[in-house]
Amino acid sequence: MGGNFSSSDFCMDKNPRNSLRSTPYNGRGLLGYASQAMGWYRSLPQIQLTQAGVYYLAILTVVAVVAIMRQINLMLILAGMLLGPLIYNWRLTRRALQKVHIRRLVPQAVCAGDLVVVQLEVVNLSKRSSLYALRLVDHITPLGPVLKGETWDVPLFVPYLAPGEKSVLSYEGRIEYRGRYQFGPLVVATHFPFGLTERRLTIPLEDQLTVFPRMGKLTRKWHTRRREEFEGAPGRSQRQSRLSHEFYGVRGWQHGDSLRWIHWRSSARHGKLVVRQFCRPRNRDVALIVDLYSESALEDKRGHSQDTELVVSFAATLLRQLCREGGTNILLAIAGEEPWWTLAPASTSFLRVGLEHLAIAEIPTKNMLQEIWEEFSRHIPPGAEVLLVSVRQANATSAEKPPRQLGLRELPGCSPRILRLPCREISEFFSVGLSPQGEMAGKVLQ
Repeated sequence: MGGNFSSSDFCMDKNPRNSLRSTPYNGRGLLGYASQAMGWYRSLPQIQLTQAGVYYLAILTVVAVVAIMRQINLMLILAGMLLGPLIYNWRLTRRALQKVHIRRLVPQAVCAGDLVVVQLEVVNLSKRSSLYALRLVDHITPLGPVLKGETWDVPLFVPYLAPGEKSVLSYEGRIEYRGRYQFGPLVVATHFPFGLTERRLTIPLEDQLTVFPRMGKLTRKWHTRRREEFEGAPGRSQRQSRLSHEFYGVRGWQHGDSLRWIHWRSSARHGKLVVRQFCRPRNRDVALIVDLYSESALEDKRGHSQDTELVVSFAATLLRQLCREGGTNILLAIAGEEPWWTLAPASTSFLRVGLEHLAIAEIPTKNMLQEIWEEFSRHIPPGAEVLLVSVRQANATSAEKPPRQLGLRELPGCSPRILRLPCREISEFFSVGLSPQGEMAGKVLQ
């Protein structure tokens, strides 16, 4: 899902004082002069002494004080010689970073656990001055629903940048949890050449990345069971497959298809496995309800639960499979902190919208299932397959329970399936590799 990239750039003004100066107070008197002085101070480049510069200045002060008190001319000359490198370092760092152009490239969306590659383009717009020893720190902040309040810093380094030259930096890693992540602000600093003074610039360069839920795999038993329920009964499905010999076309191979259906000549021509289809496909509308309420997640300080992530991952995987098959209408409802639902034909755009809402869905502080059940039940297409995925009573011995046990009214004309995760039977239908409970996403971003 991470094929597209979004970018943002930042360029220092030709005169940095124009971009940093604040509007001074226009009044008269002492307050007016103080405000003008403060505006002038803020317009100066943000230069500070490094730790080595503090020690260097202390030695310089001692030498100068002793030379003045003892009236030793040689020590006065030594103090002047020590003052020269400090002033020279201050002037160079003051002029640095005035013509730096930075651009960040971030994928618009990826799935949890996928590799994330972020690129930074640093351009020296100066025609004469070179840049040396640039240190960059990129900040990554989770915006929720998991890992709120944490921040990760990614350090980068540019040793040399000639006039007009561009340097491309990159870092990569894997984010283990769904949600939105903010990249920025970006901090650029340099203390070339002697390391006595440092200029630090905080660039308001911000981008957002949406991490979709982790994708799993629906097993062959899941596809077989859906096909049997669609046909009405296992025996009827087998008799129809034996008596129906009318060739309709070919389609891509899917999990659960028999190897005897593979059309090898068409597979060689298309470069992938395709199977023969003997009847026109009949698709059934699907209503998928995702219940995120979990008492164990509310007790967690980070508002995170492996059971809840398993539910979201299963819903995202099933939604992707339905959109790939196409030819059906999907009603997707999420019972989260902010209930949301939509009804639309299966398509790539619908898949992206559904994954975005699943990515940012938060665990509700109260039971929202009854409210959204009453709301969306009036829009279920006739004869649709209704599937409710929840983590309630995770220790139940059976995966499927009638809706009355959850306090929900029955729907006329359909029999909802209640799939509770995790349970002993879910491993037969769905498999996904979730990260350990204590592992923090972003530590691998280096």
